[in-house]
Amino acid sequence: MYAATQPAPSDRQPWNGVRTSRTSDYPAASMWKGTVLQVTPQGYEESFAIGPDGYVWSYQTGQTAGPGAGRLLGTGLEADAFAVGRARDGQLVVLAAEDDTLRFVVEVGEGASRWSEPSEQPLPFRGTGVRIERVFAEPWGGELYFAILVRMANPHGREMCFLWDATWNGQGLSFAKTPVDWARGNVFWLERMAEEGIAIN
Repeated sequence: MYAATQPAPSDRQPWNGVRTSRTSDYPAASMWKGTVLQVTPQGYEESFAIGPDGYVWSYQTGQTAGPGAGRLLGTGLEADAFAVGRARDGQLVVLAAEDDTLRFVVEVGEGASRWSEPSEQPLPFRGTGVRIERVFAEPWGGELYFAILVRMANPHGREMCFLWDATWNGQGLSFAKTPVDWARGNVFWLERMAEEGIAIN
């Protein structure tokens, strides 16, 4: 009279006991780092970041038809850290550090030929074990300033860390003769370091 019932198939997975979660159980962390946002004179947003290949890339939105469409462009700069600033003439300058080497590109055109060839910027000092840890850009009083946070060893082997700033002169950086003196240095560097939680002894 009655049809034999069969157990309904279960969507549950079999119990295999308690286990520790693996890294692969979670979404991968972003491979882009150091993202910096710039707003173009036309009001479009443009982001810059170090890509998975170790180079600085830019991504512009709002300049092409279609919602959310944008364009990814490489600067040709390999970097561990970088900064972007707009010069007095309106051109963007990207300054990038890789270990103890500083390079820059300048906005010279549009599309694939937007950036100049990378140029190496000589440092105003020499030392052992030099590494540029951070790069900062700051517009102030009509000028574009850059600063580099540098770690190096002194002649006695003791590790030192200092901030060295420069102005953009249109063709490169004009560095100060000495590192920033916190008692007399530009106040915007003090504010910038405080905002980022960086302290130098």
